[in-house]
Amino acid sequence: MRERHDDRPEDESSVGSGARRGQIIILFALFSTILVGMLGLATDLGFAFAQKRTIQNAADAGALAGARHVVRSTGSVRPEVVTFVEAKLENRVGSTVNDMTYCKYLVGAITLADDGTGGDCHAPVLPGAKGVHVKVEEEHDTFFIKVVGGPDTVSTSAEATARVERLSSPPGDGPFLVCATSPWAVLSAAGTTIDSNSPSIIIKVGGAWQINPLASGVTYKIFDNQISNGPAGGLSVFKRAGCKATAADFNGAAESVANKDRAAPGWFEHKEGSAQGTIVYEVEGVGGCKPAQLTNCVMLLPLAVDSPAQDAAHPKQLYVVGYAAFYVTQTGSGAALTYYGKLLNNYIVQGPSTDDWTKESGGIAVIRLVK
Repeated sequence: MRERHDDRPEDESSVGSGARRGQIIILFALFSTILVGMLGLATDLGFAFAQKRTIQNAADAGALAGARHVVRSTGSVRPEVVTFVEAKLENRVGSTVNDMTYCKYLVGAITLADDGTGGDCHAPVLPGAKGVHVKVEEEHDTFFIKVVGGPDTVSTSAEATARVERLSSPPGDGPFLVCATSPWAVLSAAGTTIDSNSPSIIIKVGGAWQINPLASGVTYKIFDNQISNGPAGGLSVFKRAGCKATAADFNGAAESVANKDRAAPGWFEHKEGSAQGTIVYEVEGVGGCKPAQLTNCVMLLPLAVDSPAQDAAHPKQLYVVGYAAFYVTQTGSGAALTYYGKLLNNYIVQGPSTDDWTKESGGIAVIRLVK
């Protein structure tokens, strides 16, 4: 009987299985590298996108801060806005540090002062400045991409422009009417007691009414049973100024509900008797008054002038040419109730606006991000 000779392995299936396991290991190693690379790239890109959003927020905050201080600067106090911008740029994620590339004042309309005509923010605020343009850069470390030969760090940048505009549609619901051409001043901007019909709240420049810079910070009496006759010292505020042809029925109160949808310039109604007006809309600014709140808050009050003066065709009305913001306080009660208003020139609110604000004209300002 012949022996059978067979050259095949005794267990062919076990040998094939081992070969396949070796191939899977190689493929797993190959695809793992690709997957890790994709994961690393996704991580680095995701962090870069997060940094881009963060630095854009920092640029926006810096531009807004700069524009606010453009508004708040005065003729004698014009700070270097860059200080306030840089304070807002202290916005960090991990080891990230924002670095301001440049900060320029905005001049004219939306034209950027990159040619230097508007001035660098390291200089005091220019009289013609209407906003701020900021550019910021940051540099952060990478995580995985540098392992496969990518850069160790990545930089991103962002720009923002904030412009100061003028509130175009102030609400006409101020509970008081102020005779702005001859108001009753009781405290100077320095806090000194006075009893005068100056400084005027508004003055005419080039044929247009604008806020008088000398009136900023001055406190005026805006509601009082004697306001039409002047103080006891003999100053006849309204009779002499002509804001009221017949003074006996006026105490500074406005018919706020009747005036709420009226626009200036135009005729606004006042109230008789001893009751003040009411607020219809909430003032959209820091410390703004709300309905039923008439003290220790900011109101936007109509400013009346002495020409055209009240006549038979406009009984119980005053001619209003604009608005101003006042921080309102009160003393007394009943027949002795008196309201005072401290003029807040260039008060910042939210609302519809037009690009015709200037530092010199003052008024109620709105700050917008325009880029």
